[in-house]
Amino acid sequence: PVTNGPAVVRRWSSQMVWHADIDVRFVSFDGAAVDITLIAAQAALRATALPHVELGPDGEVSRSAELASERIATGTLLAPLSCALVGNAILPDPTQDEEAIADCVVSVVVDEHGEVRGLYKPGATPVTQETITRCIERARAARVRCSSGAL
Repeated sequence: PVTNGPAVVRRWSSQMVWHADIDVRFVSFDGAAVDITLIAAQAALRATALPHVELGPDGEVSRSAELASERIATGTLLAPLSCALVGNAILPDPTQDEEAIADCVVSVVVDEHGEVRGLYKPGATPVTQETITRCIERARAARVRCSSGAL
């Protein structure tokens, strides 16, 4: 197979696809691991250029000698925000200490239009729809602040 760092071309049915594993390792950590992982993965993918490949008559995959590598079209830029729920309080972008005392943590991902693209709430602690809505509102507000350079 053709490799490009951690990415490898695989045959899938009658097509060829790139398969990439992204390992995120923390050098320093103070909470919001889901947020940092998504941001780091997006940055890595946006910086990745993959070579064009060809499928030979023998079924072997090889790099195209004629076409240059091309950046991945990653599309939408996602903005994550985790919120620690402590009693009735919502603590956005919690530290590791805040996560440790939280009843639970809710992570919300919104796109550049403020549309919810993901929601993650591990554990069995129940959370009301009103609290989820407040976390979504905070994620949208944080995305606006980030995109306007206010942070």
